[in-house]
Amino acid sequence: MSTTPLLADTLVVGAGWSGLIASLKLAQAGKRVVLLEARKRIGGRAFTHSWNDATPLEDNSRNATNEPVHAVDFGCSWIHGYNEGNPVKELAQRYGVKVHVPKSTPSQIIGPHGPLAADLAAKLQANLSAAQSAATSQARTSAGRLSKGDGQATDPSLASFLLAPASPLFTGLETSEEKHLAIALARSLHIPLGTSLEQIALTWTGFEDNFAGTDGAPEGGFSRLINLVAKELTSLGVEIRTGHVVEQITNSLAQQQQQQQQQQQCVEVSAKDEEGKGKDVVYTAKSALVTIPLAVLKETHGNLFKPKLPARKQDIIDRVNVGNLNKVLLTYETPWWPLETGTFFVLPTSSSSPSASPSLADTFRETTLIVSSLCAPHGLPGSTNSLLVMVGAQAAKDIEQYTRLEVAEALHDYLYARLKNPSDTTQPKLRHTFYSRWGQQPFTRGATTTPVVIGDPSNSPLDFEELSRPVWDGRLSFAGEACDLNHRGSVAGAVLSGERAAKSILKVLSKL
Repeated sequence: MSTTPLLADTLVVGAGWSGLIASLKLAQAGKRVVLLEARKRIGGRAFTHSWNDATPLEDNSRNATNEPVHAVDFGCSWIHGYNEGNPVKELAQRYGVKVHVPKSTPSQIIGPHGPLAADLAAKLQANLSAAQSAATSQARTSAGRLSKGDGQATDPSLASFLLAPASPLFTGLETSEEKHLAIALARSLHIPLGTSLEQIALTWTGFEDNFAGTDGAPEGGFSRLINLVAKELTSLGVEIRTGHVVEQITNSLAQQQQQQQQQQQCVEVSAKDEEGKGKDVVYTAKSALVTIPLAVLKETHGNLFKPKLPARKQDIIDRVNVGNLNKVLLTYETPWWPLETGTFFVLPTSSSSPSASPSLADTFRETTLIVSSLCAPHGLPGSTNSLLVMVGAQAAKDIEQYTRLEVAEALHDYLYARLKNPSDTTQPKLRHTFYSRWGQQPFTRGATTTPVVIGDPSNSPLDFEELSRPVWDGRLSFAGEACDLNHRGSVAGAVLSGERAAKSILKVLSKL
């Protein structure tokens, strides 16, 4: 084991958005920063996959090594609220990265028997929007939790309101078939939510004051922007050490190497390099910032911190929910789906409850998918003859047990049957595919946090605020999308929490 002297003002654990932005703010203030990242790449859940027309179907590389032509983000994809105050806009402008706002394109709802009539599809979408607005109003005006009759309170779920017989979701729908279609469309919300409607607490629906309105896509993907931030960090003297898996963070006394040796409280970080397979390394600093994804903290916090975190913080880490969302890319020689359509809402063909151990075919038949056409007339650069399929909640978790090609081939067969022109007789062949498996990645273990869920009566949006609170007299701080009350689950949340953590650390360092 090698031990370094007190070499930094701050050790930052995790080189995702929050860790990078906090490091930038600290370095700009003249502080010595060392940034440790478990992976051999930076970016965390910001990841852009690239490929070119020569990339073979069997190639499982994350990025093309020779002249990548096409790029798709498999983590964060949009700068939400680009013209409404999102701080990522300023970052993009700072580094000269063009951001494109897509043109509006038509959407289609694909029912069990084919595309729905335009008037019915419009009614279903309008009803869902009205039901969501009504749920938010209900949450803001109701008394909140319901009594179970035993003196305890329980949260009603979002499903209990949205899917209730009197819900605006069913306004003007006359047949049971139309109502089943409305429910299936409502379940598309499990993709942005990351979990089922039955898990989301109605009480806190719409609580967040998050960025919305204009969506922007950074040219070249988010990884390009991430790498430009890292380049500036290096120019400011920040050491970025990848492949360092942190195993313990200790509040300890260190012998500081200065003209007058003195005992000083410090934070000691023990890590293992080579992605946890190499030698042990110990770093010490005056402070530390932890930006480890919440799902990983759930698995590790009991042994990661010495002394253990306060009981309240441990409890919140354990009960705040992390969702599931994965994307699957299907690329073809030529597109075979309707070219003018930008988004397809593919409703289930099976009305039965999800299977306990579903096959891939069952998984796709039993869930609602959102499918984006990457060659639609959206005005974005880098158009490609591809479909990007979003799979959420339990279905996203279920597909992770299968290989990339198994998922792609099963999804291709399913979507071709659902979206093809009836006159087509020749089934197209896949040319390229890629997918995410955030739940199986050891340094993510899931997508992002979900809105507040039912179950524990203590659950509230204040949990996200509590997760951000420093401990150890302010020398151990926390940041990440889970640490922002209004913007959890987004790039903006990670960036803003990183900025706040840096300000807090600077105050602490000024007193040492």
